[in-house]
Amino acid sequence: MVFVVHFEIDNKYMFHIRELKDILDHLSPHYIVVSNNDQLVFTYDTRYLDSDDHKHYLDHHHGKMNRIKYRVRTYEDGKSYFEIKGKRNTGHTMKTRVEMDTDHNNRGLEQLLDQGYKNQLHIRYDRITLYSRDMTEKITIDLNLHFEKDGSNWSSDSLVIAESKMIQNGVSVFRELMKALHIRQSSFS
Repeated sequence: MVFVVHFEIDNKYMFHIRELKDILDHLSPHYIVVSNNDQLVFTYDTRYLDSDDHKHYLDHHHGKMNRIKYRVRTYEDGKSYFEIKGKRNTGHTMKTRVEMDTDHNNRGLEQLLDQGYKNQLHIRYDRITLYSRDMTEKITIDLNLHFEKDGSNWSSDSLVIAESKMIQNGVSVFRELMKALHIRQSSFS
């Protein structure tokens, strides 16, 4: 099964874990928290693929528009997806993902590996996901971050990375709260 998600506008923020409870308390009347069997926090395991010259990372780092990234994301339920995420010169983001459940569905990943792409970065984190009540905004809140690259590791249990994704630019209780708390928008991926 192939899913295509269209969120037009995204903004990222970083803050300390000690601010999270107050932020969630403020947002609770305006957003719905995604849950599954009363579980609100889900672990994500993501491996980013890139060439040896790190082309896709460098495209992002240098602010190139019309760029892509490839990743394999595994969720707590054990399901894995091969994802292609693209940023257009309009600033819009598109993501396509295919569940890796059959040899046929693994063809895109196999083609990348055949072209010399490798696992370049491994990231694990816990995520809380919220949707605005009108379903025009998705908020992801990532914590307990762990990064691995070339045998080096970095972890943080105090840093929180939050991202707002909206169908179109508009009013966002979350973005207004970030502004009121003097938490600036960050540019990273």
